[in-house]
Amino acid sequence: MFFADYSRACIWAMLPGANGLPDPATRETVRTDAPTPVDLKLGPGGDLFYVDVGGGTIRRIRYD
Repeated sequence: MFFADYSRACIWAMLPGANGLPDPATRETVRTDAPTPVDLKLGPGGDLFYVDVGGGTIRRIRYD
């Protein structure tokens, strides 16, 4: 599960626990320089996209 904090400009991931549900103990920082992130979506190639509402753009976080 990915989630963002608009005021902190951060995006995190919460990995699944033993029961398959997101486990808060497994939270990982994905990006600490994500300006005004809202509306996170996974793209067909596995990249994460988000709307930078303050900048009026759609941004991509690419995974290699």
